Amino acid sequence: MQSNVEFDPSRIDYAPLVAPADPDDIDRFRRSTIDAAFPYPDPRRLYRRSISSIAVAVLPLALIIACVIWMGDGIEQMANDRVANLVRLFLFVVSTLVAWRAVHVIRRDVDLVRYWPHWRRLAAFAEANALNFYALTGAPTMPGAVFRGGAESRVSDRFMSGTGRFIDFGNYIDRAGEYGWDTLRKWGYIALRLDRELPHIVLKARSNVGRGIPLVPNRDQVLTLEGEFKRYFTLYAPKDYERDALYVLSPDLMALLIDEASAFDVEIVDDWIIFYSPKHFDLRSPASFGRIMRIAQVVGTKSLRQTNRYADNRSEVEGVVANPGRRLRKTLSTHSVVALTAWTVVWAAPVINWLT
Repeated sequence: MQSNVEFDPSRIDYAPLVAPADPDDIDRFRRSTIDAAFPYPDPRRLYRRSISSIAVAVLPLALIIACVIWMGDGIEQMANDRVANLVRLFLFVVSTLVAWRAVHVIRRDVDLVRYWPHWRRLAAFAEANALNFYALTGAPTMPGAVFRGGAESRVSDRFMSGTGRFIDFGNYIDRAGEYGWDTLRKWGYIALRLDRELPHIVLKARSNVGRGIPLVPNRDQVLTLEGEFKRYFTLYAPKDYERDALYVLSPDLMALLIDEASAFDVEIVDDWIIFYSPKHFDLRSPASFGRIMRIAQVVGTKSLRQTNRYADNRSEVEGVVANPGRRLRKTLSTHSVVALTAWTVVWAAPVINWLT
């Protein structure tokens, strides 16, 4: 949904989020958008997919039941045999898993159909506040530790400003494989565009230990600060860019980060400042939108003012950060080390056994 009025986070109309649902209005909205490029899921496709899911689940289940009936007499004759008990257990587990999967898929698809009132409210909120709303898109193309851009990456309930100061926020989900394991990652994010390129700076919220962004900088890039700030964040800056980081993160900006964004990991990369929540935003709630808008207005505005004169005197090109400051040096996470060690042991053991 496109808007030509300039977005202003200090003047937000929350009324559309709490407006009573009008079935006729929701139906008109669905009909007007279902065949457009606007990426709402089509209920007709969802129903067809549900039917396919039922078929896929029922056929194996029917086959299992047929096997049980066919083997019934034989199993009864082996009633006291351990093999019979193992067969029964196997059939029970497989049947349960197949039925659970069918229920999960059907429930997911039905829930998506029921999302139309939610999407209508969000679209109305976007129209009232000069934002563009997208129910579902691919991964953002901006830099950032979270945005890997894989085939399974997507953003739901995404808002972007069309004019004025650029903001992009929504709920990001990414399914990525790491050393043989699939990992489902979810974040809410708020991305604000700055006026100039800055060194790569990461603030890891201490409240998000174990749930933070998948970026593990080398420990020699930790910048230890005095005072209250270190109770809330661990600050990483490239080597020899400590002064630059302290210039960007002035005491008053640090105070605002503590007050408004202490539950977020924060990444400054290129000309972006990105806030990451370890869980999805509840975008049915005006309170969630209020927090996002406060970050955009208060922290975003201060970040712009603080950085509008920054220049990297190591760079030969004006307005560009030199290579050593563009990205933090990374190390392997504990999870990656454990996974890699386990993978090595599993595959190396047969080779070692064969050699000995």
